[in-house]
Amino acid sequence: MTTEPTWLSTDQPNLIQHSGNGRYYARYALAGRRHLKALKTSKLAVAKQKLRETLFGVEKARAAGVATIGDPAGVRMGALAAEFLSNSKSDTNLSEATKLSHIVYVRRLEKTWPGFDGLRPAAITVKATRDWVHRVHSFAEHCPPGAKTKRHGYSASSINHTLGVLAELLKMAVSRGALLVAPLSLEVVRELRRKVVPRVPELPARADMAAVFDEMGKCPTRLPEQYQSIKKVLDDQAADGAEFARFMAYTGARLAEAAEQVWEDVGTEIIVIRGTKTDGSLRRDVPLIPQLKDLLASMRARRGGVCVGKLFAIRECDKNLTRACKAIGVKRLKHHDLRHYFATACIESGIDIPTVSRWLGHVDGGVVCMKVYGHLRQEHSIAAAARVVA
Repeated sequence: MTTEPTWLSTDQPNLIQHSGNGRYYARYALAGRRHLKALKTSKLAVAKQKLRETLFGVEKARAAGVATIGDPAGVRMGALAAEFLSNSKSDTNLSEATKLSHIVYVRRLEKTWPGFDGLRPAAITVKATRDWVHRVHSFAEHCPPGAKTKRHGYSASSINHTLGVLAELLKMAVSRGALLVAPLSLEVVRELRRKVVPRVPELPARADMAAVFDEMGKCPTRLPEQYQSIKKVLDDQAADGAEFARFMAYTGARLAEAAEQVWEDVGTEIIVIRGTKTDGSLRRDVPLIPQLKDLLASMRARRGGVCVGKLFAIRECDKNLTRACKAIGVKRLKHHDLRHYFATACIESGIDIPTVSRWLGHVDGGVVCMKVYGHLRQEHSIAAAARVVA
């Protein structure tokens, strides 16, 4: 009894093999029709090369104005997005923050691209994507988390991250035979990306920074005498916020790093910053500067010498920091600005860039450190200018 020959799939999209003669064929869609082209070889390496040449010719035909359906299996962008989020959720190599950001970017596509869920992958052309980028960057109305009013236009960083997710969805479409090639290649994505202008915070002078920390440690609410038990809780919360902010400013730790810091990593002269799952957040040893030593000593005293587990019971201090900046009269600072403050203070104190870079957990020898953290506060700039001899 003989078996009927069948088509065998391969690990290469658009490439199939005939089980009877062992030869390979290119399968693609063009002008609304599905095509099957014999590559006239049974060697996989040769077939892959011929497939690339065939697809290149198909793309030239498409670029010349030939329409394409590119959707033999009825694949839609909504289904691809759902599968992408499912894969992201189950990926143990991704941090929770990354998984959450993937949800945000997919929801942004669904919100800002009309009928996105029902679109065929072939509808996501370079021109359509360019139009979407322009519209979203200039006109899209949204309300960022924590904002009280709506804004027009998403930031360049938000658009660039969303573009990356869109490119991944189109790669999935290629793997499922819905597209011949992904239209958003690396080169195209780079061309469509919006230029991100780094935010350079206006860091306060040392005296003002110390005043901000002191203000953070004060209870913002005045309560009558009969509510002293509640006031004690509020005082402790304020003290926690002030200690959290000081720690970030005296170590250069990122928000996620500071929130996960444990007492077991605090030595007499060195503190170990464990880092997170991201490539830019590496484990490193940071020396205890005098201010950090004083902070740790006061934290031990406030806790009655019981120092095990995590350093902090809180994971952020944004509202406390914002309130204190407003009370002191300095521009609002964010969590990451405290990292800027540490890096800038180190540079102004004469620490060389490579050393500061290692303390921050960078792996580039100081390139990013020089670009991002090389700005100086006004007081240091004036003092430096006084030493210049022209």
